[in-house]
Amino acid sequence: MGKYRLLVTYILVTLSVFLLNSNAFATTESIDTFLLEKFQTLPGVEVTEFTEVHGGRIYTPEILFDAQQGSLMIKWYDFQEQSTGNMYIDDAAYAFPVIAIRDNMIIYLNYQKHELRVTNMDGTLKHSIVLDSKYSQDSFPCAVMSMDLTDNGDIIINNVFNLEDDNIQIYSLDGNLVGGFSKFLGLTACDNIFYKNDKVYCFEHESVEIYDLSGKRIKLIKFAEDDHNQNFQYAKFGNYFATVSDKYLSLYTDDFSLYKRIGFKELFPELGDGITKFVGDGEHLYIFGKDTNTAYRLKKLEL
Repeated sequence: MGKYRLLVTYILVTLSVFLLNSNAFATTESIDTFLLEKFQTLPGVEVTEFTEVHGGRIYTPEILFDAQQGSLMIKWYDFQEQSTGNMYIDDAAYAFPVIAIRDNMIIYLNYQKHELRVTNMDGTLKHSIVLDSKYSQDSFPCAVMSMDLTDNGDIIINNVFNLEDDNIQIYSLDGNLVGGFSKFLGLTACDNIFYKNDKVYCFEHESVEIYDLSGKRIKLIKFAEDDHNQNFQYAKFGNYFATVSDKYLSLYTDDFSLYKRIGFKELFPELGDGITKFVGDGEHLYIFGKDTNTAYRLKKLEL
């Protein structure tokens, strides 16, 4: 068995399967130069379009409503310990539960106050960042504000409160505005926004716009029909970007040259009608299916 594992790892026999011991990730397959791991989450673990993965945990935010205001609950699931828990943030958090997680911090958007809130991992507020806004207090657009974190911890956002002016903005973690520009299609919001190698990637309407930090548009890529679906889901992991459709999982380099396209149903037969969410965390890409506890993790192998 040990020799067979070495053969799979180093020669990379396509679709060879072996079992992992003492790990939440039950089976693995090598897909050319990628390692694919299949695993099961516990019953009741929820994944939505706002789910994030960080440091071996799934974080799924949900807005709870009472008679007076909404509060934010974040459910978490630990892969290795296979444990679950909740944290509550007592805040008037209406609209969309958008979060980002880095190290020991949670960043979320308060739509009513037009602020980013930075908390500890237990939900204790550290400080708030007031955003540029054209809206009056307590009013807000019906649009998801996507965000990402840069390598040094700055927060990059597509500011849906300020679409007419500098709508791509970069804030330091302590709240200073350190950069910004207006994207080419300024009055539309990015479906996803990512930062990588001093470039900003704005995914919208079946395309991606790539900018440098001065706001110069470097490239506009229109996706083929096989590279997108109605959910417009895109992800960043390792040195790659990923798009998903009902037919294919497509991987791109950071200049958006197509690296690999993999048949979706052949690779993920247990996911049935498609996915709820796929999201990157460091070197890994996580793929979660609809109405199933089966999920996958993809990683590029170092040769």
